[in-house]
Amino acid sequence: MAIPATGTFDYVGIMPAGDGPPWTVPMETAVDRRDVGLPSLAGANPGLRIEEAGLTPKAGYDRGIWRPSVLRARFSLTTDAANPKARTVGAFHLDLALTRAFKPGDTLHLSRTSSGGIGLSVLRSGRLVVALGAVASVPLGEGLAVRIPRDLIAEAEAVFKRRDPSFEFAESLLEITVDGDRSALASFVRHGFSSEPKRLSAYAVGVSHGPVSGIPGADESALIYHRSLCSETSAQASAQLLAADGLELTQVR
Repeated sequence: MAIPATGTFDYVGIMPAGDGPPWTVPMETAVDRRDVGLPSLAGANPGLRIEEAGLTPKAGYDRGIWRPSVLRARFSLTTDAANPKARTVGAFHLDLALTRAFKPGDTLHLSRTSSGGIGLSVLRSGRLVVALGAVASVPLGEGLAVRIPRDLIAEAEAVFKRRDPSFEFAESLLEITVDGDRSALASFVRHGFSSEPKRLSAYAVGVSHGPVSGIPGADESALIYHRSLCSETSAQASAQLLAADGLELTQVR
């Protein structure tokens, strides 16, 4: 079954001044993409602590999952932005080097969907710096859009339905548009991203997998980054870490 609203969230915050990490980022419910009446995993006004977390444990392939060997940053959602001892309700990890590309005043968007996918995007003056994970669930800024090309999928399914009328693709492709330049992408290599993301205008894009049908199904696992604002290595490593472990929920006692 799908994750209830109490386990999901749509947050937005502004990166503070200072050379971090560590940072504490006050977050609030993003009213443009979430009903303020809905409950959220960490409440309406949580905090986000970003701090160094050391080298990746169990780096490499572990039970079929790839984790890159990098210095990590831990992103911890807390129930109260103003209280340094507030309870942590969930956390995930990205490459520490990627966080050093964040600047004061950047807008940070976070979402957790009803399928459990985590989406993150960082915007600077309305333009995307980087987006990771369930990228369709977070704002991507000017000139970028992500959608499922249902018209093309229906045409392709029609071919297979000549043999099997019940045929449906289990996984959908993503169509990523950057300043009018389209790229329909799907990779069936699990737990990783292409070593050479496709370039579209000033950006590079990669998809580990598209949305997977089912209940609750699975969100896409994708990567979009501005090639002059963050490094390919740190962006890919961050996408891999997020794909490998997602959100680590803290047990409520």
